[in-house]
Amino acid sequence: MNKQVMADKEPTQAQIKEFWKWCGFFKVDYVDTMPYRFPTDKGHECYFGLPELNLNNLFKYAVPKLQDNGNNVELHAYEHKGYAATVFKDGFSQRGSDGYEPFLEPISQVKNDDPALALFWAIWEVMHSA
Repeated sequence: MNKQVMADKEPTQAQIKEFWKWCGFFKVDYVDTMPYRFPTDKGHECYFGLPELNLNNLFKYAVPKLQDNGNNVELHAYEHKGYAATVFKDGFSQRGSDGYEPFLEPISQVKNDDPALALFWAIWEVMHSA
């Protein structure tokens, strides 16, 4: 799917569930008292109270997961033009006798009028680039 077209759409419930699962929200085997049940080939996966898709939760759960994988995130606001979320890969380049020098390589950038959606879709691209 074209990156800009996807960035202009709301994520589906399946995409949101996959996203929070990637962030580490746990699953357990089927238990009768669990409120959310999704069929799988091994019974049921159960998810408790998935967080809302907003900036607070994205920075609380998703950004640390990216940082654990050697990435950084920037979110920029443009006056009257929306937001741009960029995910960078940390790296080092060797520069002659100076040794190694750190650099940031942009690996995903998404623009959207909603900052949470810009960040969600930028992280989504990183999730699916591997």
